Amino acid sequence: MKKIIIALILFTSAYAQAQQFITSGIIEYEVKTNIWRQNEGNEWFERFKDQVSQFNTDYYTYSFSGNKSLYKFDRKGSTKRSFSFFGSGDDESVWFNDFNSGEQTKLSPLDGYLLTSGPARKITWKLDHNDQREIAGFLCRKAQTVLFDSVYVFVYYTDEIKISGGPMGLNGLPGMILGVTIPRMYTSWIATGVKLTQPDPKIMTAPTKGKKKTEAEIRSSIEQLSKSWGSDSRKWLDLFMWRTLL
Repeated sequence: MKKIIIALILFTSAYAQAQQFITSGIIEYEVKTNIWRQNEGNEWFERFKDQVSQFNTDYYTYSFSGNKSLYKFDRKGSTKRSFSFFGSGDDESVWFNDFNSGEQTKLSPLDGYLLTSGPARKITWKLDHNDQREIAGFLCRKAQTVLFDSVYVFVYYTDEIKISGGPMGLNGLPGMILGVTIPRMYTSWIATGVKLTQPDPKIMTAPTKGKKKTEAEIRSSIEQLSKSWGSDSRKWLDLFMWRTLL
């Protein structure tokens, strides 16, 4: 009987440890974009297409602790010549979430710097519990949604990481998003590793620089900017809009 009791205690202890959820850490995402596909139909780009890499790869970090998260650019993934419709420099965008208040702050390097702050976007997800894959050592389930009326977003999330977040402004699932594919942006995000370390508290703050604008005002600014792009700019306007507002 004593052996049975000891075995039950050990089993219960191991099960409890397995059920512990991760509440702080740093996730690295590899962001890969098919530049050739993204700029298909652009006569100017076609002139030097063969001189640049087909894929542009960058790395971003998602730091999270308790009820806060911060997602931002970390480094470029290749020293080869690359091209981006959104600019060739490092991405200066920053996404900050306060999950207690439900508020999200986004810094966008547009028209100098623009700052938007308000409730996080409400996203309605369709879950697929039958489609699973392992990412960065975590078992993930598939989900999908449609943003901006017509942009399909496919993700894989894990409920082992408690925060309901992910790259950029994606949120609303029962856990952390570790993989994202957006076909119309020819871009994918995939977690390459999760460090179970406490992020530096000094960086876990919302950005403050920049002109404060609403999402509607940013849409208007982009529409004005695109007037100089020519009559065939709809595709690139859409890509720029989605990238800025995500």
